Amino acid sequence: MPVVECDVDDARERLDAAGASFSEGNSEYERWHADLGDAHAVAYDDKLVVQGGNPTDITAVVEPDRGGRVHAYFDGASRGNPGPAAVGWVLVSGDGIVAEGNDRIGRATNNQAEYERCSPSSRPPRSSASTRSRSAATASSSRSR
Repeated sequence: MPVVECDVDDARERLDAAGASFSEGNSEYERWHADLGDAHAVAYDDKLVVQGGNPTDITAVVEPDRGGRVHAYFDGASRGNPGPAAVGWVLVSGDGIVAEGNDRIGRATNNQAEYERCSPSSRPPRSSASTRSRSAATASSSRSR
């Protein structure tokens, strides 16, 4: 359940322009409620609490610069079993590839390489989303699956 700290009057204007429907708050603390798509928001003095099946229906309108959903795809493979092994990852948003990378992990079985890609130590760093590095190994790995 996202909580968005914001100017709720500005948020209401943005939601109104996007076609949201509004109702009064249910208590002295709630200023108003809004419904848009599959999301529901409750406004308090300096924040919105967003609920529903798809909260981004509201958060994307209220915080357009915040970003959106990014899907992470990853794979690991070896040449031979065991053999030289590598792992690769790609982050994809609605606008396309955000970032991608790969690492050689030495000699491993195919299963070990797959598991290595899933381990927390091999996840892409948060700052990598702002970089864009293309890799032939990652591209060929994603085509082979």
